[in-house]
Amino acid sequence: MSKRFQAVGSLLRPKALRDYKNQIRQRDDIAYPFYGDFDGYEECEIAATKDVVKKQIQHGLDIVTDGEFSKSMWHFDFVWGLKGIARYIAEHGYFFRDKDEGKKYETRRDIGLRITEPLSGKNHHFIKIFKRVEEMAEGKKT
Repeated sequence: MSKRFQAVGSLLRPKALRDYKNQIRQRDDIAYPFYGDFDGYEECEIAATKDVVKKQIQHGLDIVTDGEFSKSMWHFDFVWGLKGIARYIAEHGYFFRDKDEGKKYETRRDIGLRITEPLSGKNHHFIKIFKRVEEMAEGKKT
């Protein structure tokens, strides 16, 4: 019986990449995928992804991922990548209340979406990311 192993979920980002992601969270004057808005960001993301893919291969994982280094909140990153969607910093995030303790929680504010034209997934950025990871994976499944 063959076994398959893979990492599931987000991996901890290196500090340099985390610093870029924190800058992105604060600005609403930039457009996804943000590479053109920060000098060195794309190169930093690629280097971090190469490193995490290499580590997964070294640890014998059969299926490798980018560790979600290219994403912040994958579902919003997916939507932000659609043609016809604009991202903005909302006045507040979504509010939740803990049923048992009654505490209120607010999500991050950088999740506002505007539909600006008919939606299209043609040339979606996730395809570029997938192909990049596939090349780094040295024949492993991605």
